[in-house]
Amino acid sequence: MLNPGHALEAMWFLLSYLEKRPGSEEKISAIAKIIANTLEFGWDKKNGGIFYFMDALGKPHLELQHNMKLWWVHNEATLACLYAYSVSGDEKFS
Repeated sequence: MLNPGHALEAMWFLLSYLEKRPGSEEKISAIAKIIANTLEFGWDKKNGGIFYFMDALGKPHLELQHNMKLWWVHNEATLACLYAYSVSGDEKFS
């Protein structure tokens, strides 16, 4: 089970911490990849937006609200992309 909002939130927390630590370039690069992969995996390709829950194995969801597009998930995605762009300069996050 993956909750893209919580995964993205954790990644921008880590970027916020690592941007102040010299020698963190490899970790920052790895986190940027996790952000990009989470966004791609959690994105609703048919209707747009980021799903609330995703099953990592593609199995049916038990949660009734799994396909909701909650505001806070998109807020966490925005913050994660802003931090990723800020520390990596990668244009895909701009």
